[in-house]
Amino acid sequence: GPYTLTGPFNDDHPAIERGYQRFSGTGDTLTDVLTHNYPERVVAIGYEHQGQDEFRLSPADTEGRFFGNTETQEGAEISDVHLTGVFQDVEQFEIEADGDWEVTIAELTTHQEHSHTHPITMESSGNLKFGPLFADDETTITASNEEGRFWLTDYPDQNYTGITIREPFEFKREESYEFVGPTWFEVEAESQWSVEFTA
Repeated sequence: GPYTLTGPFNDDHPAIERGYQRFSGTGDTLTDVLTHNYPERVVAIGYEHQGQDEFRLSPADTEGRFFGNTETQEGAEISDVHLTGVFQDVEQFEIEADGDWEVTIAELTTHQEHSHTHPITMESSGNLKFGPLFADDETTITASNEEGRFWLTDYPDQNYTGITIREPFEFKREESYEFVGPTWFEVEAESQWSVEFTA
């Protein structure tokens, strides 16, 4: 099936295209400057935190300007990964934490030869990132979850997002989309879920 990501990843993960970097520390930190320039591709940021209060990760440049989304998570032990498609101006991270943390970052493959085509079904519980998927025609996405919040967002190999399914409660629904090239998907969920891709 497609590659999957759930948290900080190693440099030998098969989904990594280039630009792997790892940072670690304790407490509030401004990381070293990134040694790789990330263009408008699909970028994964994995993070892990062991503390008592919230963990906050803010992409920034060396002049103190912030870009993209700030990741904020609450809890004593946190492990997750976030996808982004706009990252070319980021030069470092500002970390706010009260414990030990680790952050990994890399560009993910979006080559068509590494992509999977429909029909395919992804099932899990909680957050998951998977891809790339590719289709050259209209694709039907059937999504469902058992309870709680569910978000599905696409990250194609372009600065464009066109597929978003957001539901606050238990649901099952079917929608049709056209992919824009090989595409990664991010699911944020609070319970068991299923996403089916068919022609």
